[in-house]
Amino acid sequence: MPSFAAFLKQGSAGEQLVARWLFNRAKVSGIVKHCDGNHEGAPVMLLTAGREAVLPDLEVFKDDGQSIWIEVKAYDQAAYNRTRDARVHGISTRLISAYAEIQKVSGRDVWILILTLRDCELRAISLDAIEENGWECECFPCLDGEPCKNGDPQTYWPVSAMSLMHTFDRAELQGVDEAQAEIKLPILRKGQP
Repeated sequence: MPSFAAFLKQGSAGEQLVARWLFNRAKVSGIVKHCDGNHEGAPVMLLTAGREAVLPDLEVFKDDGQSIWIEVKAYDQAAYNRTRDARVHGISTRLISAYAEIQKVSGRDVWILILTLRDCELRAISLDAIEENGWECECFPCLDGEPCKNGDPQTYWPVSAMSLMHTFDRAELQGVDEAQAEIKLPILRKGQP
């Protein structure tokens, strides 16, 4: 089983690639990165009156003073959900709840950006769109009220609900690919089974 540190390294490489893209293509003026990838698994938290909430990876600012929160995920590819006959992405339901708290308290939108290594795509979806299009895990244990087979219950949404932001050249993904290789999971490319 790959180590948590290996997954952190892949996530950090994905965040760096997305941050560079945001500066170069989306013309943002500043980004606050809330974790350097070297922590021991303890996420950066926002303390609210009600509870602690995990902060998304990046706080992004534009010259006009607007800002949003961005959580970046790097996956090999979207999963296929047979029940819904759709390609899907998902993250921990616990994180969705934390990001809803962050959005409420800060008054700023939360977006999830997913970098898929197989097709080199960067896709985005707002937390509001996840709440509109998403569903909680439908594995048999979850449906039976037992602990999720994935460990932490997940919230999923169809890839079709996401906006395609950019398609990277394969060379641009080198650092993320190298981190993926350390996890020792194969990186499949378009046209491979």
